[in-house]
Amino acid sequence: MTRVEVVHRSPRIRNCDEPSDGPPGCTAFYLAVKDGVFEPGPPFDPSHKLPGAGYLATAGDLARFGAALLHPGLLGETSREEMFRAVPLLDGTPTEFALGLRRGHDGKRVILHQPGGGIGISCWLFLYPEEKLVIAVMSNLSTAPVGGPVYTEIEAAFLEAIGRRNMSCCPGESAVRFWPAGMDRVSRFLSGRSLACPESSP
Repeated sequence: MTRVEVVHRSPRIRNCDEPSDGPPGCTAFYLAVKDGVFEPGPPFDPSHKLPGAGYLATAGDLARFGAALLHPGLLGETSREEMFRAVPLLDGTPTEFALGLRRGHDGKRVILHQPGGGIGISCWLFLYPEEKLVIAVMSNLSTAPVGGPVYTEIEAAFLEAIGRRNMSCCPGESAVRFWPAGMDRVSRFLSGRSLACPESSP
């Protein structure tokens, strides 16, 4: 059975223009002014849109949530199938939109994904049902390239690790021992790139 830990904070529904210092322990949000120059974003509390978005989490929490969706437990099998199924328009035109996720295919594998963003927030969650892989990329910078080349490089590193595992003598073993080389590759790629901003001093 899947065990999911959820850190709950009481929703603070308010006028979205009302200033807020944000929830305790939350990182500072930033906006890009121009190349290499950032400034703190205005106070922003996304809880006014909790029915469809606005949750604050860590990348680890988001990845664990995605992993919980890959197996029955958090949701039953029927609910998972319904959630992952792309819904056509009334006239039958196919779409990429499922229930809370988008369903895509890169020619080799199914990818379920969903972006999110706001003032000082950039996020993208990717689920690979067949590979049992989840990638969560987050930044405290608006318009950060979480779904572009940064994600592509991370995806390539992990899929390469999974491929090496599958070609090993024991395809069923964990891919963890194949990850270090891939993570070195990601670290080299991210070096010098502005994906996130440091927290500001009070």
